[in-house]
Amino acid sequence: MASLRGRLSVLSVVACCGLLAATAVASAPGAKGLLLSRSDVGSGFIVKYSGARTLKVVGAGDSAAVRGELKRSWLNGAELAYQGSSVDRGVISQADVFRKGAQMGMILRAWQRDVVRISHGTRQALPDAAPGTGGALVRGHLLSYELLIYMWRHGRTISSVDVTGAKGTVPVSLVMKLARAQDARAALLR
Repeated sequence: MASLRGRLSVLSVVACCGLLAATAVASAPGAKGLLLSRSDVGSGFIVKYSGARTLKVVGAGDSAAVRGELKRSWLNGAELAYQGSSVDRGVISQADVFRKGAQMGMILRAWQRDVVRISHGTRQALPDAAPGTGGALVRGHLLSYELLIYMWRHGRTISSVDVTGAKGTVPVSLVMKLARAQDARAALLR
């Protein structure tokens, strides 16, 4: 009888640990909830793409050190792309969530360098009201479109807002307005 109680106690401890681990994974904050909504971007846009970001995608082109840190600390990421239906612009909203203790500065700087390289862009001066910390504003181009990307950190998240349009039509004020809306969601993440 004592042996049976001992086995049941061990099984209940194992079951509780499994349940706690499953709950911790299930309650990990989701990046999807941090993205811009249709009401944020306006009625002139439709959803073009929505999906999860993968570890392979977020680490593409990064150094071994950055990929190692991502493998250790990245929890999840999401992306939502809007296409203008009545305006000639596009908006991409991205967010990635990390474990506590992640080397956020190292990852953010690597990703900002990636944005400059991929867009053939240049860093721009940040407006005073830029949200988050460590932000970079990059003006570049993709095919025949100009793009303006703002990427920043807020707590355990790295977020970016990217607006594309005809050359000279992408105002910094629009990118900052969208970034502030997205950053407000990141502020709710503990």
